[in-house]
Amino acid sequence: MSTLQMRLFGVFDIRIGDDPLPPLRSRKGHHLLALLALRAGRQIQRDFLAGTLWPESAQAQAYYNLRRCLTDLRQALGVYTDRIQSPSPHTLLLDPHDVFLDVLEFDAALKRGGAEGLRYAVELYRGPLLEDCTEEWAISERQARQGSYIAALEALAADAAAQGDFSTTARDYRQLIATDPLSESAYRGLMQALAANGEHAAAILVYRNLRLMLRGELNADPSPETQELLKRIRAESAQRMRPSAAKREIADLREIRGEAGDTTESAFSEEEPMEAAPSLPQSVTDRGEGPVPLGSPYYIVRQADGAFMAALAEYDSIVLVKGARQMGKTSLLARGLQQARERGVKVVLTDFDSFTSAQLASSDILLRSLAADLADQLDLPTLPDAVWSDQFSGTRNLERYLRREALGSFEGPFVWALDEVDRLFSCDFASDVFGLFRSWHNRRSLDPGGPWSRLTLALSYATEAHLFITDANQSPFNVGTRLALEDFTREEVEELNRRYGALLQNEGEIVRYYALLQGHPYLVRRGLTKMTTESMDLQELERRADRDDGPFADHLRRLLNLLARDKELTDMVCSVLMQTSCLDQASFYRLRSAGILAGEGAHAPRMRCMLYQAYFARHLL
Repeated sequence: MSTLQMRLFGVFDIRIGDDPLPPLRSRKGHHLLALLALRAGRQIQRDFLAGTLWPESAQAQAYYNLRRCLTDLRQALGVYTDRIQSPSPHTLLLDPHDVFLDVLEFDAALKRGGAEGLRYAVELYRGPLLEDCTEEWAISERQARQGSYIAALEALAADAAAQGDFSTTARDYRQLIATDPLSESAYRGLMQALAANGEHAAAILVYRNLRLMLRGELNADPSPETQELLKRIRAESAQRMRPSAAKREIADLREIRGEAGDTTESAFSEEEPMEAAPSLPQSVTDRGEGPVPLGSPYYIVRQADGAFMAALAEYDSIVLVKGARQMGKTSLLARGLQQARERGVKVVLTDFDSFTSAQLASSDILLRSLAADLADQLDLPTLPDAVWSDQFSGTRNLERYLRREALGSFEGPFVWALDEVDRLFSCDFASDVFGLFRSWHNRRSLDPGGPWSRLTLALSYATEAHLFITDANQSPFNVGTRLALEDFTREEVEELNRRYGALLQNEGEIVRYYALLQGHPYLVRRGLTKMTTESMDLQELERRADRDDGPFADHLRRLLNLLARDKELTDMVCSVLMQTSCLDQASFYRLRSAGILAGEGAHAPRMRCMLYQAYFARHLL
């Protein structure tokens, strides 16, 4: 690669060697260089440049601005100043010799054509051309290149499908949808690719996401062509699946269909068979506490499950799982990681709840601990202390260790799951650590053939990340696949009750139980377990629910002790109980992340469930 590098896709980036271009007096210098780069090798009239960059200035002033900007730019380019030439007194030209210019490479690759040329063009496209520039001249250039990028992806997807490479087809269509989320034809292509690859549940999930997007953005439904495709996929799935696989996929489809408030989707036949009630293996015990064990019949598949599994299967760079405490994040992680292991993927799970205060005392100690965790779980022969260098920062040391020792020890994909990352939010070095995670995501675009393309980070957290990370460019929480775990729907509570042997005996009891706990995953499971182990009926459970020695006592006491540490939050809970709340947004998010409050924002908070309303009113009012 040339020493002088200019990348116009995404944010304009100019580098001389490894160093960024020295600062210019104004952004107009970057705009001037971008205009020259877009017409590299061709003469451009100075009056065109002056009028384009300073349209509101008089001609004399615009020419003066151009001369100053040009002098500033040439000084910044240093030894490469001769790349900006003046073939005549009235023209300027950027000589592209020995300059890496991604937009020229992109245009040439498209002109060259063929699968190799198109793939190279797609790899060069880091994002919209000059995405941080709002000038009219940039917008027209941006739209033209984006159209070419979309056409290249469509051609590559079609070519991969013709060769039977449906994983590549799906990847290309996902990229296309990320750029043009209203392209219904791309959604159809993705559905067809997934179905051809045997991933029928994932194909149906794509349809559901399309339907939700269209209703939200255009108040419209998918076209009849797309609905017909979904029906064909479901029919094909039913014909080709083995009985055991069919049973699992029917369960997945039922869970997708059981989304709260969605009982009218015509594409899901009401005649679809339901699997029989699962037999409960004697080896599986469940006290209703902690993560749901792998293999437990009491695990309920929710909307986020399919999306999480699909993101891991597609090897997304970052997968985010957000949910309040005891929503089932760890249980979901465990199942996704187990599926990844079964595909032969290297997996590491780091639980920050197991880290001591000493391990969180400083950035270097934490990063050494993370490296040690990698070494232990992957059985790496070289330990961190052997290669940790005082010449580098802690983040650089961890990155070198991950790249050389972990990713360098095998060729395949690697998933690193980080559970309960909230514990880092309050650390004064959190931005450095999360900025490091974000940089690994960015390197997928900058170095698509490098080891970072094999790394997937799966982060689970409860607290709103934006309260602690103010620099969006340093945050891993606004990129990748973002999932939110929700409370159980009433249908899901009914299904879990069935798996427990129908302890709630009729519709009326299910309604009462749901009203008491509002689908809180931990409490719903805990209550059914208590009814089983202590032989109590619903009336007895309701009577004892908010007592200090009742079935939920440990859970409720933990939340009360949590509030006792912060008088301000306690006062805010009291105000919600008395319906005189005046919460600020940050406090609302903290209480919602702790699982105490529910609601969309500080303007309309409410207690998470009737159980909390009764218990906290008795103890705090």
